[in-house]
Amino acid sequence: PLFEGGTHLALWSGREAAQTVAAALGENNLSADRLMAYERAWKKRFPPYHKILKGKTALYELTDEEMSAMARCLPDELGNMSPVDKAFIGLKILVKRPLLLTKRVISVLLSFGYSRAKFFGW
Repeated sequence: PLFEGGTHLALWSGREAAQTVAAALGENNLSADRLMAYERAWKKRFPPYHKILKGKTALYELTDEEMSAMARCLPDELGNMSPVDKAFIGLKILVKRPLLLTKRVISVLLSFGYSRAKFFGW
């Protein structure tokens, strides 16, 4: 998956929802405030999806050639990159293909920064 992992999200979300409801039933408290525990846990666990979706939409608007140009600028290993390394790669991409700036490539790169790939099989 490029952006999170749908199966992992679904499984975790279902389990968390079940645990929240079970605890609420055990307390005989099905109030909205009690059930908000699920939403708080979800927001704590997963990155801001509106930002990921913005980058995902921008990525899917790129041509194959534009994506290939970006990929050629990426190192083999992305996992241990510092913020400076990431900024350098972003600049490298924009120097080689400045028109990518008009295609919201910054949103694409930032959305990759939210990846929690270690949980999703990358």
